[in-house]
Amino acid sequence: MATLLAKRILLAEDDPVGSRLLGRALADAGAIVEIVSDGQRAKDELDLGIYDALVTDWMLPNVSGIDLVRHLQTMRFRPYVIVVSAIDVSIDDASLHAHRAGADAFFAKPLVPKMIIEALGIAIAG
Repeated sequence: MATLLAKRILLAEDDPVGSRLLGRALADAGAIVEIVSDGQRAKDELDLGIYDALVTDWMLPNVSGIDLVRHLQTMRFRPYVIVVSAIDVSIDDASLHAHRAGADAFFAKPLVPKMIIEALGIAIAG
């Protein structure tokens, strides 16, 4: 498994089981993980703190993951962004939409934490 070398990651996921599992996997890989379950709270966190990466669910309460990605385009420091989704559209269409909004990577649910960690490890190592 890739090592993330204690990078700061904001995980925006409203599913408690999914956020707990992915958050634990990211922490086990060496990340400092902040977990939020609401898109507005994620936006506020991004405005207040510096994160190396954002892993966000597409569908969040109050502010969607895609709107978070768009918001990041206005910031001076932009973290690496992964969007995850379980929406009922084609994976190719969802991936294209996420990338056009500014996401660096897209993964469909159900998540495989190892894939997310590997993508983050490659991006953060740079």
